[in-house]
Amino acid sequence: MKPNSLNRMVLVISTMSLAGMSIPANAQQQPQEEQKQPHKQPQQQERSEQQSEQGQKRQQQQERARQQAQEEQRQQQKQTQEQERLQRKSEENQKRQQQQQQERARQQAQEEQRKQQKQSQQQERSQRQSEQRNERREREAEQQDRRISRQQQQQLIHQQQEEVKQYRRYLEQQESRAREQAEELRRQNRLAQYRYQEEYLEHLREQQRRLRDERFDYDRDPYFYAAPIYRYRRGGRYYEIN
Repeated sequence: MKPNSLNRMVLVISTMSLAGMSIPANAQQQPQEEQKQPHKQPQQQERSEQQSEQGQKRQQQQERARQQAQEEQRQQQKQTQEQERLQRKSEENQKRQQQQQQERARQQAQEEQRKQQKQSQQQERSQRQSEQRNERREREAEQQDRRISRQQQQQLIHQQQEEVKQYRRYLEQQESRAREQAEELRRQNRLAQYRYQEEYLEHLREQQRRLRDERFDYDRDPYFYAAPIYRYRRGGRYYEIN
C-alpha cells in the first residue's frame, strides 16, 4: 500500500472510533436531562406560586396602604371640618356675647337716662310743691291779716249751722226709709237684700254719730274769719271763698 492510503484508513478508523464513543455518551446525557426536567417543573411552579402570592401580598399591602392613606385623609378632613365648625361656633358665640354686652350696655344707658329723668321730674315736682306750699303760706298769712267783719263771720257760722241741721234731717229721713225697707225685706225673707240694707242703715247711723260728736271751733277756723280769695260762678251766680 501506499503511505497516503494507509493514512486515510487510520484517519477513518479513528473517526469511527470517536464517533462510536460519542454516541453512547449523548445517549446517556439525554435521559439524565429528561429526568432532571420533571424535578425542575414543580420548583418553577412553586416559585411562580410564591411570586404570585408575593405579588398578591404586595397588592394587598398597597391596597391597605392606599385605604389607610384615604382613611387618614378623611380623618384629617374631618378634623379640619370639626376645627372649622368649632371656630365658627366660637366666633358666633363671641359675636353673640358682644351683641348681648352691647344690648346690656344700651339697656343700662337707657335705665340711667330714665333714672336721671325720674330724678329730674322728682326734683321739679318737689320744687313745685315747695313753691305751692310757700304760696299757700303766704296766702294764709294774708288771710290772717285780712279778716272779715264780725257780722260776716256770724252769717257764715249761721249758714254752716243751718246746712248741718238740714243734713241731719236728711240723714234721719234716709234712716227711717231704710228701716222700713229693711223690715219689708225681712218679711219677704229676702235675706241678701236685707243684709245689704242693714249695712246701709249702719252707715247712716255712723254719719249721725259723727255729726253729733263733732264740734266746730269757728273762731279758729280760717273759713269763718278770713277774707275770700277765690271766686267762681255757678248757676248764674258768683261765689267767693277762701
